Amino acid sequence: MRKKVKIGILIFLILIGSAIIGNSEQRTKMMINTLGGNPEVKLKVELPQKPEKIPYYKVVDLDKKIYASKELMRPVNSLPSTFEAKEIAKRYMEQNGGLPDGLILKNIETVKLKGIDTTTGEIVAEKLVSINIIYGREVNGFPVIGPKADAIAVSVSKNVNYFSKLWRKIEYAGEVKLIPSKIAFEKLKKGEIMNIPMENARSLEIFDIKPGYYVGSEDQKVYIPVWIFYCMDEHGNKLSIAVNATGEFL
Repeated sequence: MRKKVKIGILIFLILIGSAIIGNSEQRTKMMINTLGGNPEVKLKVELPQKPEKIPYYKVVDLDKKIYASKELMRPVNSLPSTFEAKEIAKRYMEQNGGLPDGLILKNIETVKLKGIDTTTGEIVAEKLVSINIIYGREVNGFPVIGPKADAIAVSVSKNVNYFSKLWRKIEYAGEVKLIPSKIAFEKLKKGEIMNIPMENARSLEIFDIKPGYYVGSEDQKVYIPVWIFYCMDEHGNKLSIAVNATGEFL
C-alpha cells in the first residue's frame, strides 16, 4: 500500500489562521468584477427602512491570546458530545478572563484525521481528533464581521487543546446616522464594498440585510458601521458582504 496522506486537522488550523490571525491588510472599496466578471445581483428581501442610526464605538484595548497544547493534533478514541464540548469551552473561558460580552456561537464541528490511499483517492482510515468551536461577537444585537472581527476559536478533545482569542474592549462614542439601505444596495452593485469574498461569484442572491460593524485590521481604532448583505452565490456558498454605512455623526 502506498503512503497515506493525513489531512483534515490542517484545514482547521488554516481556518483559524484566516479568521483570527490572518492577513492584516484592510481591503476597502474593491470592485466586485475583480471577483469574477460583474456578477448579477438579485434582491430576494425588502430593503430595511430601520434603524436610521446606530451607536458608534471606539476601540480602547485589544485582548489577544493563543494557546496550543501538545495534544492538539493527536487522535483520540472518543470525543465529548457537542453540548459537553461547549461546556468545557465555557469553563475554560470563565477561568481565563471570563466570558466576553456579546459572545455568539458561529460554528461547531467534529474534526477527523483521514488517511487516503494516494493511488485511488480512497479514504482508508479515519480517526477522531477534536470538536472545534468558533465564536463571534454581537454588540447590542448588531453583528461584528470582517477579516479581523472579534472571534474566539476553541478545540476540545478531553480538555481544551487549542484556544485563540481576538477581542476588543470598546467604548460608546455617540450615535451615527446610517445611509439608507437602498443607497448601500446601489453601492454593492457598483462594487463599493468593504470586504472581498473568497468565492468567485457570477451571481448573488441577497436573502437578508442587517446593520452591523466591520473590522478589517487589528489596529483599527473604531467599529465601522455597515450594512451587511447576506448572500448566496450560484454554487450555494453563503457570503456576507459589508458596505460602509457611515452617515452623519449626531
